[in-house]
Amino acid sequence: MTSYVSLRPVVVIFIVAGFLGIIAVMFLIPLIFGKKSPVLKLSLGVLCIFCLLPSLIDMDAFFPEILDGRYRVFKRTYRDIHEGMNRSEIKDVIKTQYPVSGERLKPKIIEDTSVSLVMLMDPEGSREPNCEGIFLTFKNDELVKKQYSRD
Repeated sequence: MTSYVSLRPVVVIFIVAGFLGIIAVMFLIPLIFGKKSPVLKLSLGVLCIFCLLPSLIDMDAFFPEILDGRYRVFKRTYRDIHEGMNRSEIKDVIKTQYPVSGERLKPKIIEDTSVSLVMLMDPEGSREPNCEGIFLTFKNDELVKKQYSRD
């Protein structure tokens, strides 16, 4: 029998800590500018940084595209694909977003049948596990449904 540990309480704690950190910084910044002592200003500034750490962790977990270009390009590719497009138009979108001489590696196409096309973002050697995916469904070589699957 396999037992699973729920990370839900930890996630909730980090989200709450992130919001509380932002609120604390909003109160600390006026204090920093109101003090004359450089040592006190520095210590309050360091305290602000520590208060913001949970929000930075939250931001990376919930919005990885802010810090990681792979996610930005992959999500832009998804946004540029529209219902009604045919396969060649979708391949053109991929070529536009992932040029041969570009910085990012093309997504891995793991399924290419007459009714579906499944692409996974290339991990480019970092941030595993990496399962961001675009799932496309076709009917008569026309895109009828698209789905984005997060990590």
